[in-house]
Amino acid sequence: GFYIFAIKLILPSTFSKLYHMQTIFVKRDSSYMRVSCPEDMANLIHLRHVTAWMPFPNVHRLTSLQTLTHFDVKEEQGYELKQLKHLNKLRGALRIWGLEIVGSKEEALEAQLARKERVTKLVLGFSSSYWSLQDLDTCDDPEVAAEVLEGLCPPKDLVELSIEHYRGSRYPSWMLSRQQPDAPKRLQILRFQTCSRLASIPEDSELFTHLRELYIYDCD
Repeated sequence: GFYIFAIKLILPSTFSKLYHMQTIFVKRDSSYMRVSCPEDMANLIHLRHVTAWMPFPNVHRLTSLQTLTHFDVKEEQGYELKQLKHLNKLRGALRIWGLEIVGSKEEALEAQLARKERVTKLVLGFSSSYWSLQDLDTCDDPEVAAEVLEGLCPPKDLVELSIEHYRGSRYPSWMLSRQQPDAPKRLQILRFQTCSRLASIPEDSELFTHLRELYIYDCD
């Protein structure tokens, strides 16, 4: 096991009344910082940049968002994967955790990741939040996981992709086939972490053609 020591910042309930807020930037050198915020943070409809790890419900209302570095999927209303559907102005890095609770390819498709054309770095985490102390080896259906990953086709200009704690035993078609025009074609960095059931990397995969860096951590 391992331990994560985090600093937690608690925002007051009145913070969600700062209706003209556009940027929330939180950083602490050499420490992880998590932000606890009011449930009605989605009232800040002018938000454009959120760099902190600060989960709050109904993020779909923030259609002006350009930066949302972290998104946690939860089994609670307002935290569904479909909350990302209309956030097509997102750019840069996006990390999605909690994908193990997504139940189908159709549910994954609702996120419409391929339409986030300015997202260049993507992390797909099939585990509880990075901050959770739950066992990272929580079991889930490998076939469901494979279908979910199939539905999470990234944007075509993606540069860096990480797939973490994936329980499926097969690669998605968008990683192998030339038949999907929206799939990434010029990925430069690819990471697999704790993907225990994946077989060897297919030799004819299109996604690997332009790779410069390949990382494989804790995989059988």
